[in-house]
Amino acid sequence: MGADRVEIEGPADTDMDALKRMGCTVEIVSFRARVFAPNAGAMERILERWPLAA
Repeated sequence: MGADRVEIEGPADTDMDALKRMGCTVEIVSFRARVFAPNAGAMERILERWPLAA
């Protein structure tokens, strides 16, 4: 789509609705649902809910 975005890899099917509410978009690519965070605000909300493991 020409816009910078971050792909969220490995979300469970049960997390899809929560990710959409946080501002993520879902696209079907090669018959597979892929989730993208389109901006920094969406990434902040995701990282608050699911912090990165060290």
